[in-house]
Amino acid sequence: MVNRILKDYGLSLDEEVERGIEEYLNMILRAPMNLTGVSNLEELIHKSVAEILYPLNEKLSGTLIDVGTGAGIPGMILAFTQDLEVTLLDSKHKKIKFLEEVVKRLSLENVRLVCERAEILGRMERETYDYATSRAVAKLNVLLELTVPFIKVGGKLFLYKGPRYVEELFESERAAEVLGVDLERTVSYELLTGEKRVLLVFKKVKETPQRYPRKPGIPQKRPLR
Repeated sequence: MVNRILKDYGLSLDEEVERGIEEYLNMILRAPMNLTGVSNLEELIHKSVAEILYPLNEKLSGTLIDVGTGAGIPGMILAFTQDLEVTLLDSKHKKIKFLEEVVKRLSLENVRLVCERAEILGRMERETYDYATSRAVAKLNVLLELTVPFIKVGGKLFLYKGPRYVEELFESERAAEVLGVDLERTVSYELLTGEKRVLLVFKKVKETPQRYPRKPGIPQKRPLR
């Protein structure tokens, strides 16, 4: 079913990758906790596969961290489809436990799982990743502080947002400058199920000051403005 739906977006996956992604999505649907708010496979393909791959328009290779990964989106989809070593980061033990089952069942050797706060791991693994990504975790000025410190200078940040991103972009201009990233491009698109989405791609142009990320909870309480 995955390729049948992706075909309408001009996308296709090889059969082995398609089977792996479909099994992963079914594991999400069978999980005892509600991980996505989606109750059927077809909708999940649109909102968790097409939504991630359709706007990407480039091949990624190297290392990537998905901050606040939840059920594993977008990091797991990128681990299946790109030449990446992927770290999935979440502070909730139950979600990491679910992802451990996925990684074990599907024998995913390129996926690493970490249960920790982004503010803490961001200091331990500063500027060690080629890419970072996140979806629906926080407002942009907060999200930049939680993600940018992980990326090497010259690396990229891929953030998936909803249609109300323009105000967030305006509010995050200082955060982007302070943390050392420039907005490279904005990709607006619409899913065939009708939802409007945007992919924001930032490039890291200078080292992030050592004081960032701040202590756990501070980025949310006192966002950079």
